[in-house]
Amino acid sequence: MFKSNYIKLGFLVSLVVILIASILIGCGPTTTTAPTTAAPTTSAPTTAAPKPTAAPTTAPTTTSAVQPITLSVVVWDLPYTDMQVAVRAAIPVIEKNSGGRIKIKILGGVEVIPSQEQFEAARNGVVDSVWGPTGYWQGTAPAGTCMFLDYNLAKDRRAIGLQSAFNDYYESKGLHYYMALDPSGYRGGTYGVFLNKLITKPEDLKGLKFRATGTFQPMYKAFGATVVNIPSEEIYTAVQNGVINGCNQPAEQAFIERGLPEVLKYYVQPFFGKVPTNWSINMKKWASLGPELQKIMDDSAISVENDPVIIKTMNDGHTGWDVKFNKAGMKPADFGPDGGARLRQAFNDGIWQQVMKDDPVWGAKLKKFFPDEVPSTPAK
Repeated sequence: MFKSNYIKLGFLVSLVVILIASILIGCGPTTTTAPTTAAPTTSAPTTAAPKPTAAPTTAPTTTSAVQPITLSVVVWDLPYTDMQVAVRAAIPVIEKNSGGRIKIKILGGVEVIPSQEQFEAARNGVVDSVWGPTGYWQGTAPAGTCMFLDYNLAKDRRAIGLQSAFNDYYESKGLHYYMALDPSGYRGGTYGVFLNKLITKPEDLKGLKFRATGTFQPMYKAFGATVVNIPSEEIYTAVQNGVINGCNQPAEQAFIERGLPEVLKYYVQPFFGKVPTNWSINMKKWASLGPELQKIMDDSAISVENDPVIIKTMNDGHTGWDVKFNKAGMKPADFGPDGGARLRQAFNDGIWQQVMKDDPVWGAKLKKFFPDEVPSTPAK
């Protein structure tokens, strides 16, 4: 009996021991899984991952927000000529200094818009800007003719206030006068009188007929000559047919390439006047740049204008035409110092006569920047 009870008691104790061991074994894995609960804590850096991911998405937004401003240009004279040296040099300077925020696009020349319509096209916003002579805008901005007498270095033009005054005039007509294309200050004259007969003094012009723009009419009239208004491309046949005796044109390679030395055998010495080419920009387009980009453009223009290499290149392009014309079979009609001075003074006086007649208010404002007599020595 007691033995049976002991057996039962032993059996119960064994069950209790087994039960306690099972409980202890079951608790053991719970403590070993602690590292697995720590594993998620090591993934805490994954909450920071969106920060570096977000950075690249911000950069493209900034880049796409600043789109380059394209400034289109039409040119009165293509292909490339000496008169475009400075303005073409300004393009990469502007684009670099603006950090690519301004892009200059040359659309073309007269095949895009006829030369004498380009200023109006720029003013009306058909194109953003134009490179051309002020004489092509004489009907709208007649006082601009005075720039045929501007022999200043570009830095001097700005220093005396002429650049600012002329811009005020142009803006009153609807264009921003950005920069002159020729910063050289060359005073040797860039226009010539070309004839089919030899003459030796200004008075010999009397009775002769010349193809010229209205800008030159007062000078010819002063010596008894007549101005005939025909397109420049008709000069060759007009001389052949006796319609004109000559013309005045810039002393440039185009005169030779058009074959004019075949019919116009003489060129008057000295040359006179200055080709008044400039880069003018539509007013709304200029305003759209804002003060920062406007300053960058102005600073870029000034850096090019003051570049000694550019100035020398422009000056060299204006010199030596007597030699080039001689090689083309032409001969000089030398007026000498006295006759040359009288021709240049007649041109000077004739310009102001026309300006004061066409626009007396602005003519008076601009004339104070010019000497009464034509400078005869090169600018330094």
